[in-house]
Amino acid sequence: MVTFLLAVRAYPPYRFPPCEIWQPMKKTGSVDMSGFYESRDQHDKRDYRVFCILDREATKNGLPNPALVIIAGADKPDRTKLDDREYLRVKALAADYRANPRKAVRPTGFPSWLEPKA
Repeated sequence: MVTFLLAVRAYPPYRFPPCEIWQPMKKTGSVDMSGFYESRDQHDKRDYRVFCILDREATKNGLPNPALVIIAGADKPDRTKLDDREYLRVKALAADYRANPRKAVRPTGFPSWLEPKA
């Protein structure tokens, strides 16, 4: 899934085409998830999800381009629904991210293969 998210990040912002494992979200149950993106994978009858946002304001916080921000992950048994409380948790984490901008700092030993392509 990390390799796939790196491919999404390599595209110009908001241009990666929706596919089976990358979808813009909409209303899910009673929770409106518009503005979020979801990456999906499945292994051993479990569904794994990563919830992301695209941060257009990332340049104000030290990044050279808009950023793909991984907000949270979740998993569930295959063919079941995630509880609405999980979606509300993801929305709360995103609200905290937006309300408390962090300066981007490159960690020591950052692998060069994770660098965005110019």
